[in-house]
Amino acid sequence: APLCPELIGEAAVPFWDRINGDCARRVYQLEGGYLLTSFRDCRAVLMNPALSKANINILQQLPGIDPAFVARRRHALLDMEGAHHLRLRRLAAPALSGSVSDHFRPHMRNIINGLVDAVVAEGRCEAGSALCRPYPIPVVCAVLGVPADQVAMFTRCAEAWTRWLRRIQRPRP
Repeated sequence: APLCPELIGEAAVPFWDRINGDCARRVYQLEGGYLLTSFRDCRAVLMNPALSKANINILQQLPGIDPAFVARRRHALLDMEGAHHLRLRRLAAPALSGSVSDHFRPHMRNIINGLVDAVVAEGRCEAGSALCRPYPIPVVCAVLGVPADQVAMFTRCAEAWTRWLRRIQRPRP
């Protein structure tokens, strides 16, 4: 059974309305993690230096993990810290500016319109899986210049990576 059944499953009131109606409760424990509902709490977690190396620490604890893989992950932008992370962020920032993003807005609209059209055709959706999960990879691929016929492969890779991370982060019985 889910740890927080009031947020999962069918209900007369939409998910976000149920959360917003429960102002006193800002943290929900779910299977495999937590749901934070306030900006302040999310920012506190993301800015907490003790949590910044969580992915690397999890990887290092896996039996049979290739140390070279862990070493490569230490140099990935999402797992970097300090001066190296700041240097790469500063290099990437101009490519992510508003004016550059404007160039990709028509493509971004086409992607989200296609996702919304699919939801409308079905008549209902779970926003995370129907809209939020499939949206970023095609956008990132467009920014990186990935040919359209390769986007599905990148999407499958991202989904496989996400499934793997979820599996290793769940506490084992």
